[in-house]
Amino acid sequence: MENMIIKTKTILDEAYATLKEANLTKTKADFSNDWLHKSQRYYSMLISTNSMVSVEALATLAARLQTTALHMKEHGLKTNLHDTANIADMAVKVAEALNDRALTRRLRKQA
Repeated sequence: MENMIIKTKTILDEAYATLKEANLTKTKADFSNDWLHKSQRYYSMLISTNSMVSVEALATLAARLQTTALHMKEHGLKTNLHDTANIADMAVKVAEALNDRALTRRLRKQA
């Protein structure tokens, strides 16, 4: 369980850094609200309490990243190709973390 918490936190940290580098988010509060569809304190709370990210937040992030990457590629949103590739790669990583997290949740419910 602790390994899953570390993995998903690392994914969130990486997603936040990627989006910040691409100028698609400015603060942790913006990231929580705009990309995870959670309260502005959600990401900070996860960091400070060593809590596991919700499946819903990961699903929202994966969908938003995927949609943003496609939109950037199709419409050339004020970013360079490097940012577009980073967002697309991050979408894949978050989707993989989501699958792992959902599987862990299912297995816990069965036990």
